[in-house]
Amino acid sequence: KALPLTHLIGLKGNVGVAVTCFTPDGERSFGVAPGVSGDYSPEALPRDVVSGASVAVTTLYCVAFDDRPITQATYAFMKAAVGAGVPVAFGLGTSVLVSKMRERVVDILEAYVSIAAMNAAEACALTGENDALLAGRKILEWVDVAVITEGARGLTICGYTDDTVKRQTKEKIRTKSISEYNKYEFSRLLLKDDCDDPIKIFSHIHPYRGGPDRLASTSGAGDAALAAFLHDVSANLYHRQSVPDSRKHALGVPFLTYSSLRRNAQYGNRVAYEVLENRSPRLDGPVGEDEE
Repeated sequence: KALPLTHLIGLKGNVGVAVTCFTPDGERSFGVAPGVSGDYSPEALPRDVVSGASVAVTTLYCVAFDDRPITQATYAFMKAAVGAGVPVAFGLGTSVLVSKMRERVVDILEAYVSIAAMNAAEACALTGENDALLAGRKILEWVDVAVITEGARGLTICGYTDDTVKRQTKEKIRTKSISEYNKYEFSRLLLKDDCDDPIKIFSHIHPYRGGPDRLASTSGAGDAALAAFLHDVSANLYHRQSVPDSRKHALGVPFLTYSSLRRNAQYGNRVAYEVLENRSPRLDGPVGEDEE
């Protein structure tokens, strides 16, 4: 299905300019001049599009400049989503920005966000923890799901399920900074407010096939992992509306995801691998074969 663009607005001027600087060891930094992209106003927000969405996605970059109209448009966007019962997914941008805006980030997460996405450096800047699992557990005080990419270490996802529908993993139960952290990773996620007896659950997965032979750049990998997770959230809503009598929905529990937490970690990890293997955030060809 084609993506409709009728809700976009036309503005004169450059959308923006971005310069990426690489050091010999592969580290990168960005210099961005937002141009007219920051002039998107709250009045332009298509609230019917927001209210009909499966998930509303935005990022910390959009609220980084108080003097730009897009900041107020982003707050209006999140408020409209929350008012319509649409989960808000929020990307944390960069660790420098998170450190600079930490108090505001926490306020935004608590007020609007269901799904927070970040890399390990951003999780550390937000929570002060040096471990992804501990950072994720802390972030669950503010949101319902935390998706944390860890580069060559893989991917961690943390969230909630209800004690009455928890499912124990069939994988080996593991202990790291949290004892038996993956014990209930075969459970499907719920929003905390939809749980009568919420429990925190965690899953960590190492890079698919050990990762690419050469990790030249991680650009786009976190976005790819988040996109995979949000696809599962959207698929769950679509399936519930299309096949309401399916046994996936027979319990009457308003699950957030179609698949288990473990399967979502595998899915996000697999999609991120394709981005890393292509050394580009843009997938120009079909995804390769996956025997597993």
